[in-house]
Amino acid sequence: MTPNLATSYEVQVSGADVTTPVTSAARSVYVTPLGTVTGKKPCSRPVCHIKLRVWVKVPSRAYATEAAKHWYLYSRLKLSRSHEPPAPKVLELNRSATASKQQKLHSYEFVVTIRYALTIGSDAYRYAVNFCTKDSEATDGIGLPGSHGCGNKWISATQAYLG
Repeated sequence: MTPNLATSYEVQVSGADVTTPVTSAARSVYVTPLGTVTGKKPCSRPVCHIKLRVWVKVPSRAYATEAAKHWYLYSRLKLSRSHEPPAPKVLELNRSATASKQQKLHSYEFVVTIRYALTIGSDAYRYAVNFCTKDSEATDGIGLPGSHGCGNKWISATQAYLG
């Protein structure tokens, strides 16, 4: 049996040491995809080629919806002639970066290859990249309700969840 979307759960404590059972308030539980990123390597000059592989695990019943999603790719490069600049605070939607078509590994897992190319020349540099797919909690139960920035032109470089 699978729970409904955004299922609410209560916790009840009872037993020999508890005279009156105590029940918590109901809380909704949401599911987000489990992803692993591989391929992080140092940049080479004059163009930094970044190739990341994102291994995504989702419940089998959500596979078709999740694997078909558009990937939003973000990056920001800061250059300096004399010293390594501070890390970027915001990232911009990068329309020249690419995400491959998903490659199915199992009924619950796929992999996507993401590529960025950043021209750094001979300057000192700092860059940041990020990516996301939009939540579909109301459709397949994956993600959080509402909008969290995925697909916006600009995002915070430190935002923990984009969904």
